[in-house]
This record gives sequence, structure tokens and C-alpha cells, in this order.
Amino acid sequence: MKKTSSVRSRREFFRTIRANNRQFNAQFNYANNYIKTSKYTLLTFLPLNLLEQFQRLANFYFLCLMLLQMISVISSLTPITTIIPLVGVLSLTAIKDAYDDIQRHISDNQVNQRQSKVFRNGALVREKWAAVHVGDIIQMESGQFVAADVLLLSTSEPNGLAFIETSELDGETNLKCRQCIPDTAKLGHDVGNFDGEIVCETPNNLLNKFDGILYWRQSQYVLDNDKIVLRGCVLRNTDWCYGVVIFTGRDTKLMQNSGKTKFKRTSIDKLLNLLIIRIVLFLLAICLFCSIACFIWEIKIGYHFQIYLPWDSIIPAEDKVTGCAVIAFLIFFSYVIVMNTLVPISLYVSVEVIRFAQSLLINNDPKMYCDKRKMHAQARTTTLNEELGQIEYIFSDKTGTLTQNVMTFNKCSIDGVVYGDMYNAETGLVNDNADIALPSDFSWNKYMEKSFAWFDKSLLTKIRSPDTPQKDQEVIYTFFRTLALCHTVMAETRTDKLVYQAQSPDEAALVSAARNFGFVFKERSPNSITIEVHISTVHKNGTKLKSNSIDVIDDKDLSIVTFNEDTTIINEHTNVSNGKANMAEVDSFALVIQGHSLMHALTPQLELLFVEVCTRCKSCICCRVTPLQKAMVVQLIQNYKKARTLAIGDGANDVSMIKTAHVGIGISGLEGNQAMLASDYSIAQFKFLERLLLVHGRWSYFRICTFLRYFFYKNFTFTLCHFWYALFCGFSAQTIFDPMYISVFNLFYTSLPILTNAVLDQDVSDTNSMISFGCLCMPDYGGACDCTYNYNLPGGVHEAYQEMIFKDNGKLGAKFRVLPLGG
Repeated sequence: MKKTSSVRSRREFFRTIRANNRQFNAQFNYANNYIKTSKYTLLTFLPLNLLEQFQRLANFYFLCLMLLQMISVISSLTPITTIIPLVGVLSLTAIKDAYDDIQRHISDNQVNQRQSKVFRNGALVREKWAAVHVGDIIQMESGQFVAADVLLLSTSEPNGLAFIETSELDGETNLKCRQCIPDTAKLGHDVGNFDGEIVCETPNNLLNKFDGILYWRQSQYVLDNDKIVLRGCVLRNTDWCYGVVIFTGRDTKLMQNSGKTKFKRTSIDKLLNLLIIRIVLFLLAICLFCSIACFIWEIKIGYHFQIYLPWDSIIPAEDKVTGCAVIAFLIFFSYVIVMNTLVPISLYVSVEVIRFAQSLLINNDPKMYCDKRKMHAQARTTTLNEELGQIEYIFSDKTGTLTQNVMTFNKCSIDGVVYGDMYNAETGLVNDNADIALPSDFSWNKYMEKSFAWFDKSLLTKIRSPDTPQKDQEVIYTFFRTLALCHTVMAETRTDKLVYQAQSPDEAALVSAARNFGFVFKERSPNSITIEVHISTVHKNGTKLKSNSIDVIDDKDLSIVTFNEDTTIINEHTNVSNGKANMAEVDSFALVIQGHSLMHALTPQLELLFVEVCTRCKSCICCRVTPLQKAMVVQLIQNYKKARTLAIGDGANDVSMIKTAHVGIGISGLEGNQAMLASDYSIAQFKFLERLLLVHGRWSYFRICTFLRYFFYKNFTFTLCHFWYALFCGFSAQTIFDPMYISVFNLFYTSLPILTNAVLDQDVSDTNSMISFGCLCMPDYGGACDCTYNYNLPGGVHEAYQEMIFKDNGKLGAKFRVLPLGG
């Protein structure tokens, strides 16, 4: 007992691992590498699914109603009228849940069945991912996914380097560099007997941080994030590498950042539950009135009328008051059954049918079809369509989402001179580059890229012309030499072509521009960067320089362009007077906060202040944040603003916020399919979001509100006929309509007209829905919107008032405004 307690206590502070020693590592009960995201098994599906379904108020209500109908003494309707619809609803929902869980099982099995090479008793054998344990030494080969979080030991590359792609982890499609400890890198393939001991941090969700110590051969080595390769990464440009498994399964940083899947309910569902509670209370009040009226009628008339209407044998006839009370008590439940159509089960069937049909319209909308990717928009859930029409805050990823991972070099400012704009001599306006016949000629540069287009010939002339003043030329050379040197881009040669791999498209565009202007980045090593300068007036080959940064400060404008290991570019222009910014001239404010600072801002003591500051700013950009921090900011706005939120992204690092937001949108991009798989809706391009919200979202919200109004109106009208008839039948719970007519009234007689209207009705065209300003209201209200079902569309994207943007690791953020679409 003492040993177990000691182990548990120790695990709260650090993790101890011995390589190739399963017996030692087993005492800590570390998580295995088996991934399970499914909810059910074959044995647990039926009881668990029914338990979940009967937690819905309506299903439980109809279950109780069915049980009442089985008591012949109080029921004038056959139980079959409730059993068939209830079983149908439960079956349809169960089939849908089973299908979804089967897909999760398939996905889990695909991951768990992946193969990895693991050392067993000194020999390298193939094992399933699920069989990999903490402390195992595994081999990774180029193009393969990494099975777990591992400490690099040795690689095929010089200096122990390894290059990885992390698109499944943080959304980055470009290569990152990792490096082994120099002493372990010398092992090469001879790692089967490696017996080092690792003491490191416990599992956490910090993607850019790792702390630990390796004890090996009487030496200590400090471990950091640059020596760790995480699960979900893909090995690139490296033939092979070996590593010790540190975290597996749910303990890996990928799983720690995946977030929990929560059941999403729309505001209409919540309103519907509230209405049902009120209607049930109203129903009980009517039944209580009828029960009291029945007692009075039996006392005054019924008791003396038994020769024609004898009491049932279970009614005590000896005592007049007691007998009448028993009858009144039973009549109460009889009227609950008779008037159950106030809350018919067909309501939920109809709502699901409408949502399903609306989802089909989204899936087959030709205006949201991307021909390039051959992909339609897809509604991955059928329960959130109307929620699209009530979004107030949108949280957007940037690179890959807003920019499609494509950046071009269009303009630059060198020593106060702006290059890139072409002015019309007659109008003085900037020409569109598309109107200019030919771009600059770079054919003199053997490293030129055919896709690079630059139209302002003055810059190229200054670079190449011998008549350019030496001072001006040196400034321009320094500018492009800086672009070629200060970055983290990796260069490689493929089929005799120089190819760049950058951590962000911003960085790739800048290095590519320097290359085309003659300052060619060729290769890098841990200690140097090699560039070649190809200019007609000055030739420098194979120049090796160390990277640096440039800060350019003007008297009036502060312009800072910094290239560093974070590959973050910040360009701000502020009016400076005597060293102080003139805040009186600033009309609005923007907040830029990094992940490290955000960690403090999200503490309980500061989170409210953070929300207040964000909402007072016109723009808020959260940069270099972890996936979990994204989700926390979304949750923060939900908690304090009580607003409907939407999150959109295209990478695995966006999954957490997609799951947290009321509606999650995944974009098919270059960063894997994790965002799409976790989303509620998927689209091929960001531009389709406008139509999804302003057209399909608004229509769905409008239609479901119209349907609910009509449905409750017709059922109140139909059901209250029984209450009126009670005045003429002595409150005996007799039905005015045939029982079968009652059963099929909602199912057949009145269903098709409103269902057709709720699926196809358009109060305005899709064009007007997207471009209209102000308030779009139902004509029946004379221009005034109803307070319960609000159809306001105050300006859409044109009149938005709040911005909340995310910026990924090392990528410049872009603005996306909130869409206040009513509700």
C-alpha cells in the first residue's frame, strides 16, 4: 500500500521512464496506446442509448403516457396510438446513433491497426500502434505517422536532424526541424540496447513546451521541445529515425488537445423544452379543472343516475363522496390521455424530418460547390441548421481558412520608397496588375520561378542597373539579403529544382521574392545559412552569412519588421509625436495577445477583465495559442456574453474550438481532415460561409419558427375541442373524435402542408437574403419583429460590430467580423 501511494504521489509531479524496461514502467500504470472515441459496444448500446434518449423530456413524457394508456380503467384510447410513434422515434434515433458510433469504431480501428517497428528483445519487429507502450524504442521512416510522443535518439541525417510535418497536430503543412542529443545521435541503428532513464513532465496540452532530463552513461542531458516528436506528426526528408516512447494514447499532446465532444443543442430545442414544460403544466391545469368538475357533476347528478350510467365495480358505491372522489381521480388521468395531442410525439418526428430535408438542401446547393476540389458543402449533423441563423460571434482560424495557405509578394517599402504599385499617368490611380500586359522579366536568373509575377519594373532596374547610386543599391541589396537570410525555411533539391519548405506561407512568399530578385537561399546547417547572389552588376557566389534581424525606425512612423525563430511578422503604423502616441486621434483599438500572455488572461481572476477588454476593442487577435486555449476563449465568450458562437478552421489544431462552439465549421484544406471530421458542417472554401449563414441559416431559422407556431396552433385548436365537449358529456373523458382519427390527425391529415412549407418556403430570395440591410421581418407583423422568434438580420457581414480572430503558430492574423444574424 505504501509503495502504491508513493508511486501515485510521484506521478503527480514528474514521470520516470526506463528505455527497453517494460517491467519497471508497468508499475506506474501509464496509459496504453489504444485510442477509443466510440461510445457504445454491442452489449451496452441498447441500454445506454435508451437511457440517453429517455433523458429527453419529451420521450420520458410519452413513455409515461404509454404506461397510462395500458390501464384500461382510465384510458379511452388504445396504447397502440402512442406505442407505434414512440417506438418509431426511438428506433430512428437509435439507428442514427448506431451509424455514427460505427463510423467512430471504424476510425478508431484504422488508427489502432497502423503498423510501427518496435524493438523487442533487441530485435526490430512490426507491432500495431495499440501494442506500443511507454519506454519502447520505435523506428520511424519517411512518410510515416508517428505512433506516440517520442524522444529522438538518432536519425539518418547529419548532426542528428529530423524533419517533420505537423498538419495533423497544429495545422502546419510545412516542415519543422528536430535534433537529437549529439551523444545519442552517434548510435545510428545501434539503439536496441539503449537503457537510458528519462525524468520528465507529466502529460499536458502544451504543444511548444517540454521539460525533462535524460540519465545515460553517468551523464545528464537536458531535454526540450526540439528533441521531441509528437504523435500525429509525419516524418519528411529523413530516411529513418529512432525514438523512446514518452507519452502514449490519451496522454499524448495530440489527445490532450483534442477536447471533449459535447452534445450540442440548439436554442430552438431549449425553447421547445421550455414550451413543452409550460404546455404540460397547462394540460395538467385543464385536467385538474375537468377532474374537479367531474367530482361536482358526480355528486349532483352522476350518483343519482347510476341506473343508466352505473359505476365501475372498483368504485366504492357505499360512500357517495368517496366514490365520486375516486371517479374524479381516475378522470384526471383519463383527460391527460385524451388531451395528449397538445404535445404530440409527431412534433419531434416532424422537426427531425424538416431538419433532414434542410440538410439535403445544404448538401446539394450548387452555389456552395467547389469545382477545384469536387466537393459540395456537407451537413455532418442534422440538428443545428436553424442555429446557423442566430450566430453572433465567429472565431476564425487564419492560414488555410482565410488565406487558403497562399501568399504572394505584391508590394514592399525600402528606405521609404514604395515599390509594387503601378500608377496610371492620366488618372493618377493605381492600376490593377491584371490590366498590365507583361510582368518584369526574370529570365536572367536561373533560379527564377515561373509563377512569380512582379509588375513594377523600377525596382528590378535599380537592382541591376550600373547607373543606380551606390547608396540606394546597397539599401536594396540589404533588404533582399535580409529576406534571404532571416527565416526558418528549409531548402531541398527535387529533380534538379530548388524547392522551399516553410513554416508559413508568409515566410515562403518573402524568401521566394528574394530568390527571384537574385538573392537565392540555397541551404542551411545548424550553424550557417548559404545564399547565392545573382545580379548582373555584382556577382557573389556561395556567400555564407549568419542570420540577423532589421529594425527600421523613422521620425514619424514606427515600422518594425522582425524575422525570428517564431516566424512572426508584426507591422504596425502609429502616429508618434515626441516619443508618445497621440491616443486622442485613435478612433478604435485592437488587442493582440500571444499564447503565453493569454494563459494568464484566462485565469479566474482576470478572465472577466479580458472579456471586457476584448469587447471594447474593434479587433482581437490571439496568436501562437494552443488548441485548448482557442477552445477556452470560445467558452469564455459563451459564459459571459451568453451569445451563439461559431468556430471555423481547417487544421487539427482547430478541433477543440470547433467542438466547443455552438456550431463548428470545418474547411477542406491542405492541413488534413481532422477539422472536417470533428465539425458540424464542412465546406470547401471560406467564401461559402456567407451563404451558409445568411441564406441556409436564416431560411432554416425562419422555417422552423413558422412550423412551430403553426403546429402548436393546430394542436391547441384540435385538442381543446375535447375540453369544450367535456361540458356536454358530464366530464366523463369521452372523445368527440374517433380514436383512429385522433391518432392520424398529426401523422397524415395535417402533416404534409406544413412540412412542405417548412422545407421549401422562402420569404425572400437567396440574393436578397445575402445583400439586404436592416431588418427582414415577416410581413404579418407590420414591420415589427416578434420577440420570441426574432428574424432580425442587422446588416450581416456589412454592419458587423465585433471581431474575434485567432492566429495560428507563427502566422499573421486576419480580421473576420461577427455576423449578428438575429436571435
